[in-house]
Amino acid sequence: MKVFLVHFLLSLTAVTYSSTHVCGLKGASVVLPCTYQYSYGDTYLGGEWYEEKSGRVIKHSHSNYPDCSLNIDTLSDGDSGVYQFRFYTVLHLKWMTSKPGITLSVTDLQVWAPLDTVKEGDKVTHTCNTTCTLSNDPTFIWYKNGQPVTYKHTTRDNKLHLNPASSEDTGNYSCAVKKYESLSSTAVSLNVRSIKMGTMLFVLVRGVMALLTVAASVAVTVAFVRSKRSKETNVQSVGTVSDTYMPLQRRTQSSVYETLQGRETPQTEMKMKDLS
Repeated sequence: MKVFLVHFLLSLTAVTYSSTHVCGLKGASVVLPCTYQYSYGDTYLGGEWYEEKSGRVIKHSHSNYPDCSLNIDTLSDGDSGVYQFRFYTVLHLKWMTSKPGITLSVTDLQVWAPLDTVKEGDKVTHTCNTTCTLSNDPTFIWYKNGQPVTYKHTTRDNKLHLNPASSEDTGNYSCAVKKYESLSSTAVSLNVRSIKMGTMLFVLVRGVMALLTVAASVAVTVAFVRSKRSKETNVQSVGTVSDTYMPLQRRTQSSVYETLQGRETPQTEMKMKDLS
């Protein structure tokens, strides 16, 4: 009978986790929910939280029995892991626990946007992403240039909808979780182009392209004309040298002939006298 009573009492000793997966925001606090119980007449001797991977041990206070929840403040990546609560009593001197325990994941906030530049009238949706689903169904808050814009636009869950987007929506967007507004995400920029500006830019680009085309055509034409004139000048120069050389040669020969013809030598004069 005593053995049966002991087993019955031990069967009342247990650890219960209301959630086996908890996701916490980096820098915030989180609660790992837990309750435990032991039989009436037994005596609690001690308990602790134990993290498997790091071997970390966190002492537990019996003052809040049967609550054994663990509060962790200022979460960091190093707090990620699997936590188990265990305790022992007079009737059960070995650790009493319940597996697999609670898996704690730590995440930060990141804004995702499909495009960084859109035009007026487009539909834009920003998403506040996390690497795990935050516990306790948090409320997301959106900021543009550091100022809240949640009241101005439609928000649903972790999304911000700009529909339609206007040029006034241009700015840097970030998100946060209510009660932890100081732990906001890194801002992501959005540029909403005005339709008028887009049209003017298109016309300007086309005008510049047309001017460049005309300038290229003029340059080709000028180069062609210069090349043609250069060839014509070379041909004329060769003809002028030939024509000038021939007359000069004739004049030189004629002058010599005339000089010889008009000039009388002494021998010629003597012969003329003898004949006379």
